[in-house]
Amino acid sequence: MFENWINIFKSKINHIIILILVCSNYVLAQSDMSPPTLTKFTISDICINTSSDIMDVTFSTELSDNLSGVADVFLGYLTPNGLSSSFEMQLVSGDSLNGSYELVVTYDNSDVAGVYTYGIYATDNFNNSLSVSMFGRELLQAGFTDSLKIINSNSDSIVPSLMDFEISETCIDVLNGSIDVVFTATLTDSLSGVADVFLGYLTPNGLSSSFEMQLVSGDSLNGSYELIVPYDNSDVAGVYTYGIYATDNFNNSLSVSMFGRELLQAGFTDSLKIINSNSDSIVPSLIDFEISETCIDVLNGSIDVVFTATLTDSLSGVADVFLGYLTPNGLSSSFEMQLVSGDSLNGSYELIVPYDNSDVAGVYTYGIYATDNFNNSLSVSMFGRELLQAGFTDSVHSISPNFEVFSGTIRFTSSNRGLIYENDSGDCFRVTVDSNGNIESKITECPLLNAAVTVEKSHVYIGTNNAPVVMTSQNGVSWKLEIDNLGNLMTLPYNNTGIDQTFVEDGDLYLDKSINCSTNGVIIKSSDGSCWLLNLDLNSQLHGLSINCP
Repeated sequence: MFENWINIFKSKINHIIILILVCSNYVLAQSDMSPPTLTKFTISDICINTSSDIMDVTFSTELSDNLSGVADVFLGYLTPNGLSSSFEMQLVSGDSLNGSYELVVTYDNSDVAGVYTYGIYATDNFNNSLSVSMFGRELLQAGFTDSLKIINSNSDSIVPSLMDFEISETCIDVLNGSIDVVFTATLTDSLSGVADVFLGYLTPNGLSSSFEMQLVSGDSLNGSYELIVPYDNSDVAGVYTYGIYATDNFNNSLSVSMFGRELLQAGFTDSLKIINSNSDSIVPSLIDFEISETCIDVLNGSIDVVFTATLTDSLSGVADVFLGYLTPNGLSSSFEMQLVSGDSLNGSYELIVPYDNSDVAGVYTYGIYATDNFNNSLSVSMFGRELLQAGFTDSVHSISPNFEVFSGTIRFTSSNRGLIYENDSGDCFRVTVDSNGNIESKITECPLLNAAVTVEKSHVYIGTNNAPVVMTSQNGVSWKLEIDNLGNLMTLPYNNTGIDQTFVEDGDLYLDKSINCSTNGVIIKSSDGSCWLLNLDLNSQLHGLSINCP
């Protein structure tokens, strides 16, 4: 009987212990506020070719949740073309407190080629959630492989993209020791990923090569690549230029060449200047020089003349460029020109100079003076007309208002005499009237100076609006050439034989363009006092151009 009592007591004790344990676990479960923990993630393949066959890829992960236990696990994925979704993974070993989960995914030639990225999403029995997202590449950040590259007939045909390029220094002096320069390039390739990146370089003396850059952050889909290059006194002094060359895993190639300064064109710094004991001793070279106008007439106001010089300096680069000038009365000075295209190694420099009636009339000559960053100087002087000797235009003929003034009428008493104009091609045209008073212009020989009255001024100005020009037709009738208030030319019979100013009985009025490079002509007044310049148009027809009265 005593033994029975002992057995009953033991049984009661065991029930109490079991009840305590069950209650304890229930309390712990009720207080679970921690998400599951990811302890492992693997992908059976990181690169597969499904061009000719299907491929199974196994995704495995291990998670623990020592309170309420893991309820479900999902594999999230992001395709190369930006689509995303997820598949549920199955428990294959262990239990909800500490278990292994697996998913087998079949890929074939119908899938988009490129790089797929993955993430893990899990919840426990109290809805605490774990998110290790594929969007932020959080598996990769946690130290796990998170991507799979698929190669097939739909593979990547897009070149990598250069997002950024930086050089840690743009000018270094290595006279006293070596200096490290850091080159950094950021590239993206959202399909197959970048395979390799090279930094190309061109030395000041024309040698070129490249170095491979190393991935230092991110990954092949979006990563930064770096190269550290030490320079010292043994390197050629001058300006080095750089380029970026990259290929992806489908051999699509990106070339941002140093030869075409394509990094610079894309908005990045692409050069490094090195100063040392081997530094530049070569002067800049003048490649081209242009003047927008070689003859200007400032009768009606100011005229801008554009001066453009192209210079190269393949070592240290051009530092400054000046336009020197010599005026017709012997004064000289210079203006600094500004870089408008290219760079200091090969650039165009420009200066715009306004000329007006206050400037001395005559021929101005010009020169170019330039120095590089090592103070090597180029002088193409205006005093020796060295620009002209080098094959460039070096002068501007500036004409201020310069008149032969007549107060009366210019009268031609011979029917085969009149105004003779010379065009830009050197052809001469005589303007006369026919028997009906119609204005005619016919090509003629340019007269000798002793065969006609030659005006050695820029313009003839007739200071009256009463029959300023009179011509005689073949039937002996005199016609006055007038202009209305709108600039329309007309001829009317003329009978006044009074105080006309008459040129040589059998002479022309020859407007000699060799004396003045501007468009010469006769200025007459209309009835309202407006002034008009009579000149020949491109069709050799006389017309009136509105002009300020002298």
